[in-house]
Amino acid sequence: MKQLFLIAGLFIFTGLLAQDSIRFENCLEMAVENSPRLKDRQAINEEASLEIENIRSAWYPSLVLNGKVSYQSDVVSLEISDPAFPFSFPEMPHEQFGINIDLKQTIYDGGLSKQKKGYEQATTAAALQKIDVDIHSIKEQVSNLYFTILLLQENRNTLEIALENLKAREKVLASAVENGIAEQSDQQVLAVEILSVMQSLSELDAARLGALQMLEVYMGVDLEDDIVFRMPYLEIPESEEILRPEMQLFDLQARVFDAGKELSSVKRLPQVFAFGQAGVGMPGYNMLNDQVDSYYMLGAGLQWNIWDWKTTKRDKQILEQKKQVVLNASETFSMKISAASQKEIQNMHHFRNALNLDDQMLEMRIGITANAASKLDNGILSASDYLQIFNEENRTRIGRSTHKIQLFKAIANYNLILGTL
Repeated sequence: MKQLFLIAGLFIFTGLLAQDSIRFENCLEMAVENSPRLKDRQAINEEASLEIENIRSAWYPSLVLNGKVSYQSDVVSLEISDPAFPFSFPEMPHEQFGINIDLKQTIYDGGLSKQKKGYEQATTAAALQKIDVDIHSIKEQVSNLYFTILLLQENRNTLEIALENLKAREKVLASAVENGIAEQSDQQVLAVEILSVMQSLSELDAARLGALQMLEVYMGVDLEDDIVFRMPYLEIPESEEILRPEMQLFDLQARVFDAGKELSSVKRLPQVFAFGQAGVGMPGYNMLNDQVDSYYMLGAGLQWNIWDWKTTKRDKQILEQKKQVVLNASETFSMKISAASQKEIQNMHHFRNALNLDDQMLEMRIGITANAASKLDNGILSASDYLQIFNEENRTRIGRSTHKIQLFKAIANYNLILGTL
């Protein structure tokens, strides 16, 4: 059964309405938008477009300009010594030159371009998904910082209440000292405890400021030191289906290896192409012509790697082994997620039970402290004994706040583990 935990409003912060506040969802969204990895999406897509355009260009005709100049020491010559045949053959020129334009046009490539395009698309999809994996890691870090600040904030609020109570009790005790009901030393004990609480508040402020500055780095904004962090609405998902971006990444990586195997298969298929050549030179195609001549040639060709010594087969086996490694990693990751989610479920049960006990203890502690305060005011109880009782109530309050925040942090962790947040 879906359980909705309303966290906002559980704690009453002094001056909450007068201060700026920030929500958990805002922090996550701003951290994601500020992530440098988002800029990689455009770069990866542009790179993929260029690669695909290069693949398409394999179908465009290629034009290559060739030129040469040479001198040969010997050339072919024909001589007839029979005087009955007074005929002489022209001698090939020793000096030769030529400039040609070679044309080649693919007619059939066995599906090579199509498979190259599919492989590139699979690789691009995996690269883009890796960005989502990295961003999810940022969400986890931001969540930890948010709840750390939230806990420090609530502890400070509890100590402020304690400080106000101690100051009020000190005033009452001062009056009792003047009337001779209480000892001056008791008033001093309370004064020392007030200073101790103020010191604890200063330590909390320093710890909160450090965590706040770390959070600002992820969010890319400056936050006010006194900004109030609100508790979010969090749900426990009905389904335990794992929606982590890593799972989709594993699937896309496996598809890359499948596409690689298909690409290996088509590389051995026959390819048909047309070709042509046109040029001018001396000699031309007629090797016995010693004059500058123009020439051209048209034709078609076939290229087929009939035997590759089982290289393609081994390439496919290598890719299959790599795919199996990815599948094993996916299964291992799934096991880790299942174990981690079960741990958070147990944490939620534990903190719920702890909260129930905290409520019962706090109710009793409040009554005990009130009774002790009355005895202190009437000089029946020493200030040291009163502070011991007072601090037990304060620790119970802090423990209750801590367990409450830990409960909601466990819910947030559970969502992050499953990938629903």
